[in-house]
Amino acid sequence: MSLQKSNMKPQKYIEILAASIKALSANKLRTFLTTLGIIIGIMAVITLLNIGQGAQKSITDSVNSLGSNQLTVIPGRVNTNSPLGLELTSLFTIDDLNALRKTTKSYYLDVTGFSSRSYSAQQGSEIMNVTLAGISGDYWLVRDIDLGSGRKLTDEDEKTLARVAVIGSDVASQLFPNQNPIGQRIKVSGVNLTIVGVNTSQGAALISNPDENVFIPLLTFQKIFTGQDSINVFYAKAKDADTISFAEQEIKVKLRQFRRIPVGDNDDFTVRNSSAFLSTLNQITTIFTAFLSTIGGISLLVGGIGIMNIMFVTVRERTREIGLRKSLGATNNDILFQFLSEAVAITFLGGIIGTILGVTLSFVISRIANFAFVVSFESIFLAVGVSGAIGLVFGIYPARNASKLNPIDALRFE
Repeated sequence: MSLQKSNMKPQKYIEILAASIKALSANKLRTFLTTLGIIIGIMAVITLLNIGQGAQKSITDSVNSLGSNQLTVIPGRVNTNSPLGLELTSLFTIDDLNALRKTTKSYYLDVTGFSSRSYSAQQGSEIMNVTLAGISGDYWLVRDIDLGSGRKLTDEDEKTLARVAVIGSDVASQLFPNQNPIGQRIKVSGVNLTIVGVNTSQGAALISNPDENVFIPLLTFQKIFTGQDSINVFYAKAKDADTISFAEQEIKVKLRQFRRIPVGDNDDFTVRNSSAFLSTLNQITTIFTAFLSTIGGISLLVGGIGIMNIMFVTVRERTREIGLRKSLGATNNDILFQFLSEAVAITFLGGIIGTILGVTLSFVISRIANFAFVVSFESIFLAVGVSGAIGLVFGIYPARNASKLNPIDALRFE
């Protein structure tokens, strides 16, 4: 693209910019519809990036709150072809749990079994949806949870299939407002459970709220509620962060021996420490956010094509104006700058509106979904920069065509 050498003064640039803004404001509806694609694209990208970073922060905070000596044992082997990276194999049983709990522990303090289902809990006229969790072992020790009042569940409760429960703080406040729940009963799936303890508030996690949990003995959960003897997951706690890798190996060796896995065969379970678990979740979140942001980027491309189309229409409508300005001394660069500034102004306007809407929408979603609200300033700068680049890229060709019009032909244009 060859441009005539311009000796435009700053005042002349300001006049041309003012003329561009006046031209855009003359047809407000068309200007708004032109920017709509940019607004939607920028809003989508900003929202998804902010939500992705908020989700990652919530995951990080949730995992870090459990400490750096946490281990999770999942029934399944690593399979990179599986959506979750795991291939479900044989499930855990109470015997597997006892093989870890009832033997000498060199590098870990204890292991607890955990299985859960969603139910409705009722106390009098109050009803709420809760997560009923069957646990075995000292869940409070392993998961670093403080008991607010009452007592923990014990091995004796499990042996006797006791119908007792420790409830989360939200359950206590909703089902027993202004009351002491200890010693009172709730009904879950027609079964009366006596409250023996209340946890302190843990705060909502990304995909669950432990304050809405009702903990009961694991065997009570299996025999009375589900009729299944499998266990969803084991949680273990290493004696300290420095020995977590040894604790991980100790658990692997014990489970391989008890489950009689031949030497050379892969484990049919997976042991993950908090760092590895955090890394996996963050990787999944990053990939998911990038995928959705790409979809948002497509709308930016569509918006840019729309801007180019409208700029061609604008040039055609104002052909006589271009001829008149050239006949009065306007250079090719003057015309080029005016139409290019109009295209960039449209995209910048769309970028600003889209950014405001994106930040607002991500705030609303984060409040509804109960995860951290994070404003990614990098995404804002990127969005504004991209919107400006779109104006340049998709506006340069129509503006260049306008600047090359012959003034005599332009004045004759009908």
